[in-house]
Amino acid sequence: MQPTSIQPVRLAVKWLLGLAVGSILVAFAAPLFVESNKSYVWDAELEAFVIREGTFRFRHEGFSNTYIGAHGFAGVDNVNSSDSYALWGDSQVQGLCVNDRWKIANLASTREVGLLPIAKGGDDVVDWYSKIPLAESAFKVKGHFLLVTDLQDMYPNGSDFIAAPDYEIRTKTQTKTDPPRMNSLKANVDRFQLSFVLLAAKNLFFEPRSMQRRKLRFAVGPAPTKQIETIEHSITDVALSDTWKSLMPDLASRSSKPIVIVYCPTVPTIVNNHVSFKDPAENQFQLLSEAALEHGIDTIDLTDRMIESYQESAQFPHGFHNGKLGRGHLNPVGNQIIADAICDYISENR
Repeated sequence: MQPTSIQPVRLAVKWLLGLAVGSILVAFAAPLFVESNKSYVWDAELEAFVIREGTFRFRHEGFSNTYIGAHGFAGVDNVNSSDSYALWGDSQVQGLCVNDRWKIANLASTREVGLLPIAKGGDDVVDWYSKIPLAESAFKVKGHFLLVTDLQDMYPNGSDFIAAPDYEIRTKTQTKTDPPRMNSLKANVDRFQLSFVLLAAKNLFFEPRSMQRRKLRFAVGPAPTKQIETIEHSITDVALSDTWKSLMPDLASRSSKPIVIVYCPTVPTIVNNHVSFKDPAENQFQLLSEAALEHGIDTIDLTDRMIESYQESAQFPHGFHNGKLGRGHLNPVGNQIIADAICDYISENR
């Protein structure tokens, strides 16, 4: 009979072997299901940090791979800037949820229209206002299209506007500094296909949505709930009208070339288990459009195109199979509508 002291050793070996085999299997499967880490580099032309060049995997909404080119342009490799227009926006313009062929800029290129997607998640009119002269100097673009999917992106002092309306544009200054150490770590992790390790560590120590530090609690029973006090603010149409009347001349002064606002609301969508074709911000957009036209800034309202597309194809322009249909980011259907509208506008106004 073998000594019983050997049994714990064998058990430990089995556990370690299982851990090693399981980790290897996860490592091979992770590149298919775990998205890349965003690491940033400084772009001298745009005076901002942009996503590092390379292939970026996006998985939590849609299932896609994006090539990040020069200046952080998503899905655009060859930049023929002298014959292109700048397409400004946020994550909707980046389009990381869809493969490159379905991005707005590449769909427009099929009609021989060049668009440079100068966008990053979280950008708004304050960012566009600051960068328009930089883009004209660096890329010699022929004009500017501002894709607005949420009218809050047109507030001149960003997310603080509703609580404290302010007509003055609060420009965001970025100091040229070396990227944080975390950027280098993320780049190296992606290089060796180890994103799943960083993701697991992040989920262990931080809440996935809020990114607040987790409070690791080892106790019996349910966790205590916190009552979070929320303060709701509202803004009147008069205040919005006055704000945009103040904003538009400043925005128009940033360029002698055409500036066009492309409005793409989240319609149709599902409300109470029914398809809704109503844009809650319809009246507010009308105020913005009137203020823009007074200063030579055209607007394109895509509400009707979005609704007509759904009625013809029964496909929502927003949302993905692994998200909420009718909500979230633009899918290939929505991107096609936007690309066609921009191309039509350019063709009609040449």
